[in-house]
Amino acid sequence: MNLEEFVISLKEKGFVVLAGTKGLKKSVASINMMENPDTLKWVKPGEILLTTGYFMKDDEDIQLNFIRELSEIGAAGIGIKKNRYILKLYEKVLEEADDLALPIIEIPYEFSLADVSSMFYKELYERQSQRLRRSFDIHEEFMNIVIRGGSINELTDELGNVIDNPVLVTDEHGKIISNKNFQDTKYYIKELFINVNNEFVLNTEFIKKYYKDDELPKEAIKFISTIGDKEVSFRIKPIVSDKEIHGYIIVPEINRKMIELDYIAIERALIIIMLERMKEKAVDEAKHLMRRDFFDELIEGKIPSEDEMENLAMMYGLTPLYKYSCMVLELKDLHNIKGNYLEINLIRQLKDDLIKTIDEISLKEKINTISITRSAYVIAFVPIKNSENPKDIRDFMVTLGKDIIEEFLRKYNNYNITIGIGRAYKIVNLSKSFKEAMESNKMIGKLNNKGKVVHFDDFMIYHLLNSTGNTDLLKEFYNSSIRRLAEYDEENKTNLIETLEIYFKCKGNMSEAAKSMYIHRNTLLYRLDKIKEILNTDLENGDENLEFQLGIHIMKLLFVYNGETM
Repeated sequence: MNLEEFVISLKEKGFVVLAGTKGLKKSVASINMMENPDTLKWVKPGEILLTTGYFMKDDEDIQLNFIRELSEIGAAGIGIKKNRYILKLYEKVLEEADDLALPIIEIPYEFSLADVSSMFYKELYERQSQRLRRSFDIHEEFMNIVIRGGSINELTDELGNVIDNPVLVTDEHGKIISNKNFQDTKYYIKELFINVNNEFVLNTEFIKKYYKDDELPKEAIKFISTIGDKEVSFRIKPIVSDKEIHGYIIVPEINRKMIELDYIAIERALIIIMLERMKEKAVDEAKHLMRRDFFDELIEGKIPSEDEMENLAMMYGLTPLYKYSCMVLELKDLHNIKGNYLEINLIRQLKDDLIKTIDEISLKEKINTISITRSAYVIAFVPIKNSENPKDIRDFMVTLGKDIIEEFLRKYNNYNITIGIGRAYKIVNLSKSFKEAMESNKMIGKLNNKGKVVHFDDFMIYHLLNSTGNTDLLKEFYNSSIRRLAEYDEENKTNLIETLEIYFKCKGNMSEAAKSMYIHRNTLLYRLDKIKEILNTDLENGDENLEFQLGIHIMKLLFVYNGETM
């Protein structure tokens, strides 16, 4: 109970506050009585001291020193019996009490000090009883919500009703999970909240500044900010178990200042919300682990029973009747992210938005694509319903991939994303499609592929060459075909290998090849003459030209798998 509440209960009985009104908000723990100044030795912080004032009745200095000593002790206030020995306190004493915010209460003559003590303890008992009853009622109201299967949103609504102020509940990362009358954006002050992709998130990095690095944040934080022309106190209470943070409750004192019962209500709600969060996490974690284990075993080909695989596949959205093509989408920029809150939240947001984009594009194609995340990858399983032609499937998947990247980059145009695609297989062989998609993603860049979306079939010649398993034979073929030209390029910093490759791609069309390389036709003629001289060829022999083309592919293959040309 604070002193103001006690004074209000005594006002009708003639008790008057003479000075120190700024200190009326102090909490009062007990009452002490004294007639001898030596009693100050036993006065405790938070006590009201009752006295007749006999020992200081005619001495201003004693009165001043007495007031100052009480203030130093931390007393809640002083009650002085009226007209017994002191008819009037000195003006200087009252001014000092105002400066020290030490309330001085005048006790009417008809009340003894024992009467005042009895009234105080009676009032304290009644308030404590009322608090316990209300605390029990609040706890029962919250528990009833839980028993009937209510959500954290319902608990937040009820808490907001009890304390008559807006309430916001976030998870441990600051993401808002429930909201009661906190919709007005003016409450999202920049010190406490950050805007991530047009959604407000509690700035947990700012909150952590109030706590030591090696401790869980348990105590409530009071943060004062100005909203419009009004000073508003924000109360932030961590939702914490013994070992883990589960979130935060944020209450701005918009409608009224909170009282003790409000804090009790917040504590009661906090315990129940914590238990609900722990339950939700346990359920979500179990579901997540089961789903993760299935897809991990699926893409690794570790599910031994085809029947078991098909049953689990249907549980997680895959249709055993269809073939699926695996698409691996890699966010290149995520590998080096260190992992502070903002970056972790950004990674989650990027992956979520990428999956949403896949779903939106798939919906337009009237297919049900299933997506999962692994590290910096999003892995999508795309059903193939209407075609058995490998070229048609390849073209459909590449177009789908390009549409996904185009749509995603509308929002995140500064991110580098590539897509590798595997061939279509039945679910029992889906691990093959995943490996092909990963291999395709690996080949992007290493073979100087200019595209962002590649299919396993795009590198078929490399797969065939590599499938021989005889690296020495490949090296020998490279040495006898194209090595001299590669060495000339390296020694003279030229690009004759690239020139020859583009010349072959353009089927010997000089104008098209020159245009493709953005060079003059005469420059191309000069380069081709140099190539003919080095390779001792006229580039007219079809068999020789095939050997040179294979040599270029083998050179790239050896670089990819050995890290250097041989």
